[in-house]
Amino acid sequence: MDEATWLSLMVLGYIIGVVILYYIIKTAVKSAIRESGLARVEATVRAQATAQPVATPAQPVATARTWSAGWYVYPGTDGSEQRYYDGSKWTEQCRPRQ
Repeated sequence: MDEATWLSLMVLGYIIGVVILYYIIKTAVKSAIRESGLARVEATVRAQATAQPVATPAQPVATARTWSAGWYVYPGTDGSEQRYYDGSKWTEQCRPRQ
């Protein structure tokens, strides 16, 4: 086997090795993310970002509820947070749901 053939086989083997190593590392990283729960957190954040908010005073429900000033579960949250509605807008102030 001459030197050019030997060199080309070495380069080909190196390229194949790098590709195999890339897929091994990619699979290991995906498994680590899945096991750590980051994928679940990412899916939750993505779902919250695309979720339609519940009816607010600007979007009255079919029962035509009259919204008065007071503490309400803030639309679009998981229900653990309340914000104050002053009769025209939501405040930034929030408190844990009671």
